[in-house]
Amino acid sequence: MPSTGQPVPPAQLLPVAAPAQQQLPPLWLGTWSLAGVGFGRVDQRQSARLIDEALAHGWTHLDTAALYARGDAERLVGRCIRGGRQGVFISSKGGLRWQGNEVRHAAGGAALREDLEGSLRRLGTDYLDLYQLHWPDPQTPIEQSLDALRRFQDEGLIRGWGVCNFDAQQVRQHLPPQARVVHQVHISAVHRCADVLRAGYEEGRAFHCATSPLEQGLLGDGQGRAALRDLGNKDVRRRNRLFHDAGAVAWAAQFHRLCAAARLSPVAVALAWVCSEAHIDAVIIGPKTPQQLQTLLAILQHFAGDAAGWLADAADETLTHWLQQGAVS
Repeated sequence: MPSTGQPVPPAQLLPVAAPAQQQLPPLWLGTWSLAGVGFGRVDQRQSARLIDEALAHGWTHLDTAALYARGDAERLVGRCIRGGRQGVFISSKGGLRWQGNEVRHAAGGAALREDLEGSLRRLGTDYLDLYQLHWPDPQTPIEQSLDALRRFQDEGLIRGWGVCNFDAQQVRQHLPPQARVVHQVHISAVHRCADVLRAGYEEGRAFHCATSPLEQGLLGDGQGRAALRDLGNKDVRRRNRLFHDAGAVAWAAQFHRLCAAARLSPVAVALAWVCSEAHIDAVIIGPKTPQQLQTLLAILQHFAGDAAGWLADAADETLTHWLQQGAVS
């Protein structure tokens, strides 16, 4: 185990690809929607089958968090790896907690240790490959949170540490040059984060992992594409500001119309756009059913290792022009 307290460079820390796809960034399997809380009804037997099938197809990186489904997502992953976690890369996150129906920040050292210990217990493992600060805590200095992550690495509880949801200023201030700290960044065709990506790319500060490439379904072909209309009252996507943003919803509606006119899957187009963006090093995507996983595997075959090339060939001029502009910077 590393004992320097410094983040391990991703080239040493991360699996080569999941699955390996030439010019595509590695794909990590997201688990937020799999435990049956916040994304509509879920059959956890199907969720377990999805994870098993993903692992069988080489998706060796499972990304989860203590917050997801109030810990049930981690419990699900723990059950799926109970037979042995050799070859499985597990990342989780701490620093956010449920208080009743509200999510609260808690990213001091003691709180993060409590979160990490809970994650290890639910996952049934004695270490994590990667542990990340889920969100900067406005009440806790960021360096205090990062010091705690470094201590966990020194103690052998985690192999490496990372961050999520930093803005450009926080990236420049807290991620050292050449450190290549794993940074999960919310980015999709409707939510551009050019300033954050630029800050992380400068001087090699961050390894960028894109989250929500389908914008929690707003750019997909399922329930979320109609924004708020078809979501239950307790659906976590009601917390996503883009589902309430008239400009983003209108942009997504036109995106769907243009994909239909070009006879292209919106999932394929949205995923290809993210995979084609400069400075994206990995992408987390969270299919909810085994059928959605099979759709993703078929899309990857169509990409043939070159998402940018596929998109350039498949999209007509109108769709290409629309993709060049996003509703939210």
